[in-house]
Amino acid sequence: MDALKGFILDVRNSFFGPTFYTAVRVMPLSKVLLFLYFVALAASVVTVGSAVIAMLPEIAKFKEADFVATHYPDGLEVTVKDGVASTNAEEPFIVPIPEEDRAEAEGFTNYFVIDTRPDVTVETLNSYAAMAVLTRDSFILKDDNDGRIVPLKTMGEVLVTEEIVTKWVDSFLDILLVLLVPLVILMFAFVAMFITLGHMIASLFGGLVVMLLGRLKKLPLAYGEAYKTAVVASIPLILIGTVAFFFGFPVLPFFIDFFIFLAIVLANLEESPTESAG
Repeated sequence: MDALKGFILDVRNSFFGPTFYTAVRVMPLSKVLLFLYFVALAASVVTVGSAVIAMLPEIAKFKEADFVATHYPDGLEVTVKDGVASTNAEEPFIVPIPEEDRAEAEGFTNYFVIDTRPDVTVETLNSYAAMAVLTRDSFILKDDNDGRIVPLKTMGEVLVTEEIVTKWVDSFLDILLVLLVPLVILMFAFVAMFITLGHMIASLFGGLVVMLLGRLKKLPLAYGEAYKTAVVASIPLILIGTVAFFFGFPVLPFFIDFFIFLAIVLANLEESPTESAG
């Protein structure tokens, strides 16, 4: 608990605490960077956590709405046996892209087409302008530039029905929910490391700015002292950005961040008693 109180106090002092900034200049760099990482981790928990919390109701809604039952074609069955596909649907069976979504479909007009007739031609298949096509002996996936053909003989025996697809989707969602906790923890660590590295790199330049401001205040600093000061002075920017993200505000432009950084450094740079005595 004392460590947490000390951490919160240090965070507050990173906004305004000249005595704290004086102490930072003589701290080991490892301690300063660890402080930065823990602040970044807290920011990561807020940003990633809020995104995950917002996503959970959508996953639950997706499951409760029985997405498959709503969208799966009534009674459709597809069988693949001995490398040959067959279906109980009238062919060609077409799942079109809605008109309002076609502008973003990049030339496609259909999501999926089933045409297992033995006499179907390549020209006919191309005319479907579908993202995916199931033929008598192949499953064809297309993109903007090329396509991929998967021979059905490599798939073994497959049966696709509404009931089976429902089980697949439910199993996937169950696995997703189980994996969500470790995935979120990994995301916390990854985002925190990304923020930390970003501010470590930015502080390489920030240290030079701090040295210049120190000279203006007649407080010459070694680059190592200036770098540690820049790292700590960047922490309020992390917190301001996190609060803005949480409440849906736009990210601050770089020049505003820079002026905030300058104001924090100028407000907190002062001589230590030892330096004054010297």
